[in-house]
Amino acid sequence: MRMTLRPGYNFRKTVHLAGVSINVWRRNRETAEAFYDPLLDDGFRGLPSVIRGAHKRRAAALLLTAAAIGSIFFSVRYGMRHFPDISFRRTAPELAALPSVPVASAPAIKLSEPAPVNAPAPIAPATQVPAPNPETQAALVAAPAEAKPVRIPDKNFYLIACKRDRTLYAYRRVGDNAWEKAVAYPMAIGRAFGDKVDAGDMRTPEGRFWITGLYSGPSKGAIYGPLVFTLNYPRPGDEAEGKSGQGIWIHGTEMGKLPSYTHGCLSLANEDILALSAYADVGTPLVVLPDNVAPDPSKQMDVAGMEREYPSIVSAYGRKTQADTLAKAKALKEAAEYVAKEGKDFPELSMQNLSAKDKKAILDRLAQWRDGWSSRDIAKYGENYDPDFRDKEGRDRQAFLDRKAKIFETKSKIQMEIGEPQIEPEGYSRVKVSFRQDYLAQGAQGLQRSSGPKTIRMESGPAGWLIITE
Repeated sequence: MRMTLRPGYNFRKTVHLAGVSINVWRRNRETAEAFYDPLLDDGFRGLPSVIRGAHKRRAAALLLTAAAIGSIFFSVRYGMRHFPDISFRRTAPELAALPSVPVASAPAIKLSEPAPVNAPAPIAPATQVPAPNPETQAALVAAPAEAKPVRIPDKNFYLIACKRDRTLYAYRRVGDNAWEKAVAYPMAIGRAFGDKVDAGDMRTPEGRFWITGLYSGPSKGAIYGPLVFTLNYPRPGDEAEGKSGQGIWIHGTEMGKLPSYTHGCLSLANEDILALSAYADVGTPLVVLPDNVAPDPSKQMDVAGMEREYPSIVSAYGRKTQADTLAKAKALKEAAEYVAKEGKDFPELSMQNLSAKDKKAILDRLAQWRDGWSSRDIAKYGENYDPDFRDKEGRDRQAFLDRKAKIFETKSKIQMEIGEPQIEPEGYSRVKVSFRQDYLAQGAQGLQRSSGPKTIRMESGPAGWLIITE
């Protein structure tokens, strides 16, 4: 038996049986990783050996050759699994990637001499690799272990961003397509409704994305707060559809401030963005729901699709070196220090508390809305709606008001009363107002009366608190 190297493979064994030469190749790790995801299994076992180059010399030995090939196949596979040898498991480029390990060119493998016919079989392995020099050996001993790539925490956490509720949810898988809510954080998103199409359109993109990086917020800019999770927008499909824009992230906010409208990112309170790092990392999927769609993980989690995409995402963006792992630890340390300093310098900062002034402004707006409806004054009525308003049917502000104006024209009298309003903070600068609505109208079809619960959502902007959804 003789052994040689070949580019792209770790070693080759040439065996002579019954006058037939058989070359047994072991594929290297680079080739195997194209089909096997090492992040899904801590141990790398590689691919089966490949049998090549069998040259038939004797027709009578075909049956013996087939049996020999099978025996060698399983012997080599068993040997490589149970008796690993670094000289066979890693090629020179892979050794060069190890931290702090000086690697010279790959040592030549000395060919073993053929044994005499009557000599006993040698006990030592057929390969003879020169021993490393003392300096290289000391470097290998002193070098830190190769850092494992970052993976999804427990590989069971998925994020859903609900644009309707302005809330970012983290769900934990508890069974086959069964989920439980782990945490929920109020968030701010782009000012405009709808899916992102063009750069600067103030919209948050919709669909499934992946977290591709974790960075210190100050390293990206003061406005991003303590921590930044980058996303893979635009995806190839987005570019194919002609969508533009970039830099869509999940991030915090400037020290001492609460999240407000973004250019398309998802913005969380600084304490929340730090807490999110316990549920999200490189390779965590994020589903951004369209406007007016409620979260339903059992229907919105495409687990099969996520599992297919996960290896390529982590292969492209995953942390594989010790330096990257240390950078992540440093970013989290800086984020914690940032949040601690903010808590010290801005003790009055409260994420969801509404001031008495805000509550009064909300109730005043509600009263103006009621009076505008009762007076059938479409201009006065329309002043209470945000320019980016959408109703439950998806109509924008103008279409909604046009429809209301036609209804007002058919009524000779409208009386609307509001009872027991309840204000619930929902995200930042956003509230949900629930109340009992008593409606009475006189028209061509006679008297119309209705009474029941109603919910509207308001957001605070330059013109004060306005209705954003109804």
